[in-house]
Amino acid sequence: MERYLPGAILAGAGVAVYAIGCVLFLAQRRQRGRKDASKSLFVYAIALMVLAFAALGAGLFALEVAQYHAVSG
Repeated sequence: MERYLPGAILAGAGVAVYAIGCVLFLAQRRQRGRKDASKSLFVYAIALMVLAFAALGAGLFALEVAQYHAVSG
């Protein structure tokens, strides 16, 4: 069971970071028409979404590798 924990934590963190990125993106969209709209909010949102996809992919890959090693001995 403990061999699956790092991959599960990484995948869970990826989902959480993606949710935060989506919230930031939606906050930026609400500010879009204003003259004091934050451009950095959009950059942070996209960066978090990219980081989340990387973490989710790495976490799922780690789970697959752990499962492969458990099955093959």
